[in-house]
Amino acid sequence: MRHLLLLSLVLAPLGAAAQNRPAATPAPDTTGVPSCNEQVRDWRACIAASNKSTPEKNTAYAEVNRFINDVRNATGQNRAGLARACGPASAGYRRMLAEGACARGQTGLYDDLRQSSTPAPALRR
Repeated sequence: MRHLLLLSLVLAPLGAAAQNRPAATPAPDTTGVPSCNEQVRDWRACIAASNKSTPEKNTAYAEVNRFINDVRNATGQNRAGLARACGPASAGYRRMLAEGACARGQTGLYDDLRQSSTPAPALRR
């Protein structure tokens, strides 16, 4: 019992330190597709500019990392489709940065889906 108490006293500050650690921008940034590399840079800039908490930013950066791996692992038509989509997506992130959407915490696909699944308020007549 005493060992558990001692262990919890030792580990508790480590957990608090991990929560207060600044959000990391994980490497590498290379997808193997130049337009998608640009999208990754713009997406990460949007996350960095957001008002999200550090854990939320880390979750968003993990989403970017999954995207990087998806592009790296894509082949054939899938890779070509991603390459075509990355240019407009990158422009979208730059627009979100300029219009303040990133600063309001809208940083990516998860936020877009969450917003689109929230019903719009009824109009009053």
